[in-house]
Amino acid sequence: MAQLYGGSLNDFGGSLAAEIEDALREVRLEAGLDPPPDDDDRRMLFIAIGRGVVAHLKSQQAAFAIHVGTTLPFDTSPDIKVR
Repeated sequence: MAQLYGGSLNDFGGSLAAEIEDALREVRLEAGLDPPPDDDDRRMLFIAIGRGVVAHLKSQQAAFAIHVGTTLPFDTSPDIKVR
């Protein structure tokens, strides 16, 4: 099962922070600008944002409504995996 992961400087790939960095690169290219240079300060900002988003999603699990086509036990709730 996939896990939500905000990121760290030592383990950046596959994290939410890396997705944010990729999105910034795409937006800049779409605007006709050069891609941003590698920058640890910006990566730390993206890591902080990623970790905050993951923490918020984890703390608000009850807000997720999941509809399935079968009967589940009454106490079934989403189990968001975070690392």
